[in-house]
Amino acid sequence: MDLSAGAATGALRLGLQVVTSRRRPLLDVYYELRHVRQPDREVRLPARYGMEERTLRFPDSELILAFHLINLGGVRAEKVRLELHADFQIDSRRKLSDRPLFSGKEIPQLAPAQSFPLLIIDPHNDLQTRGADGKLNGFKPPFAIRIRYNGPSSWYKKPVHMYQEWRTSKPRSYTTFFEFVPELLKGAQIPPAE
Repeated sequence: MDLSAGAATGALRLGLQVVTSRRRPLLDVYYELRHVRQPDREVRLPARYGMEERTLRFPDSELILAFHLINLGGVRAEKVRLELHADFQIDSRRKLSDRPLFSGKEIPQLAPAQSFPLLIIDPHNDLQTRGADGKLNGFKPPFAIRIRYNGPSSWYKKPVHMYQEWRTSKPRSYTTFFEFVPELLKGAQIPPAE
């Protein structure tokens, strides 16, 4: 999955500013609306009404909503776990909770200013609800992600981390909460094609 040059540059610039001032991991989720150009679509028109057969070309593009997990802190984050609150159904067959990343699988570590792709959503089909008649009813309800992670182990933090892993009721060292409200994209201006 590609990350656009502008988003990567902005994230790295922001990451470098934070890296110099923050000596702990800080994870956050960023999303961006992208307009991706696809190869031209060809349509063949048969010979009719005295006209010969011809081929028409149409430029094709698609809108995607890409979510990325980024470490903005000055040190690496370890044992990153993502938990969903208010599950999000992408279409009739797929839910976010069915993905391994959101069902308990850990990311071993994220270096400072590293970006990790989470998911891609089609804004036209996946953010709006449809009624029984197939017409659009509105936007889907929001979903939230809780990010739990540890900082790097050191000789004085190791017993604390071992104790936290032993007692599962104890929260991890750091927690970040991200909520996405699909209705915020209502009336959003479409970015130029990449």
